[in-house]
Amino acid sequence: MRWVGVFLVASRKFKISLDNNKQSFYRSFNAILVKIVRLASEEVIVHLISMKCLPVLVYGLDACPVCVRDKRSLDFNITGTIKKFQTSSVDVVQECQTMFNFRRVSELILERKRKFLQKFCSCENRICQVLAFMATDELSSLCAALS
Repeated sequence: MRWVGVFLVASRKFKISLDNNKQSFYRSFNAILVKIVRLASEEVIVHLISMKCLPVLVYGLDACPVCVRDKRSLDFNITGTIKKFQTSSVDVVQECQTMFNFRRVSELILERKRKFLQKFCSCENRICQVLAFMATDELSSLCAALS
């Protein structure tokens, strides 16, 4: 079921499907790659990927629980796209990510979740205030993980 752009999966726990996010990411990545691969430098392509494709990949993940397996899968998607630049070594990909300041998706999700929970906890809405005590526990664990 699709709700607010996030695909929910039937499960005992709240769970989402990332398949649509991945498809949309690859669609936007291929659109960029086809149009400018011969014209632009790698720096420009990486910047476009981080500005146009990554938001599509992580859409809705700041408010939803994401398991470690899904985070690794999203990191693998980014590794695969960078490998399209004529390399097959994961070490080279990680070096390129460091050199271009291209953060891993798992780190990006943690940062976005931290910002979301900070805004949620400071919200003046009554319903948000009732639920904020649960969010503060998760927020403190996220801040500790990012430190």
